[in-house]
Amino acid sequence: MADERTGDDARRGVARWMRWCGVLLGRVLRGAYAAALIAVILWASYRAIRYLIVFLLLPPTAPPQITQIPRKLDDALLRTPADELAGITAAEHVRAPMEHFHRLDDWFQVDRFNDCTRSGCHSPLPHTRRKEVRAFLNMHATSIHCAVCHYAPHDRRPDLLWYDLDSGEPIDRPALLAAYDFVTSLSEPQTTALTAEDQDELVRLLRAAGDAASSEAGRRIAALADSVAAPRPGGAEMRHAVAVARAVLPNFFRGEYGAKIALRGADGRPLLSYPNTREAVSAYLSLSESAGNGRREELTRLVHLGGELPSIDCELCHREEGSWIDLRSLGYPPARIDALHNPWLARTIEHMVGGQTLRLPRFVAPGGVDDERVRPASQPAGP
Repeated sequence: MADERTGDDARRGVARWMRWCGVLLGRVLRGAYAAALIAVILWASYRAIRYLIVFLLLPPTAPPQITQIPRKLDDALLRTPADELAGITAAEHVRAPMEHFHRLDDWFQVDRFNDCTRSGCHSPLPHTRRKEVRAFLNMHATSIHCAVCHYAPHDRRPDLLWYDLDSGEPIDRPALLAAYDFVTSLSEPQTTALTAEDQDELVRLLRAAGDAASSEAGRRIAALADSVAAPRPGGAEMRHAVAVARAVLPNFFRGEYGAKIALRGADGRPLLSYPNTREAVSAYLSLSESAGNGRREELTRLVHLGGELPSIDCELCHREEGSWIDLRSLGYPPARIDALHNPWLARTIEHMVGGQTLRLPRFVAPGGVDDERVRPASQPAGP
């Protein structure tokens, strides 16, 4: 009997302890719920009061995506990595400064030896007058020195060379063109028969092109080099990597060579400024705001050696026969030369310059000729 009584007492003790734990747990849960509810109410009240005070009573400031958009494109801006500018990286593509409303697909490299732009007279994208063609002209300015078009006489073919943007020294053709020449010269059987040495050479050219390009483009070209270096030579993966390189490399032809084309001076070096114009440039830059237009025009003629701005004649260079610029001597590969000599785009731009209506071309030209080389540059859209 004593043992049974002891067992009942133990069970009752356990039951009381469990009830006490349940009561305590319930109080804790109710307290936690109340505390959480109070916290939510306080947070919501704070947000509401803050909204009333900050957003309704105090004028909000403009976001950095607007306030930090550069207002002027100059050498100092080009030396700043694009990822450090909030206004530039806020969009899907690079946002151009305010003076150039259009966007830029990629940042481009600063030319530290072009006296036309570093003197303060012109910006790195100097063509701003005619909205119809300024973007096309500025594409040339990222890879061709100003004097090639604005100083060299157009009645004879100029003697040209490449110069390095970092040193100003003459160089052979850029590694980007050499890499494109490599991949476009390969047929399908040749791609299959690539050796490890061929693969190493292509990777070397791509890495050199990435080193010469700007930071963002350089990273993308380096990634392309990694994709070419990874597969086994001669396999399907290698053929695919070469095909991708062949398709992607032209995206970097605008301003990512790490070099520019310039006139060859009498000493064999690149002609990077108009000769004997340093004093005129200094005098022009030191003019006060009160200086008359006559003095400005006089110094402008002296700075540019009295030359006039050339008329826009795209077919002077963009044609197969008698092109003013010898692209082969500059190391351009045949595939790139064919693209640049194709007159369709040049004729289209000249139609825009002449104020003519620009229409999409038909797929088949009149007479049944389905060849874009003889297709009119602008014609009424087909049915």
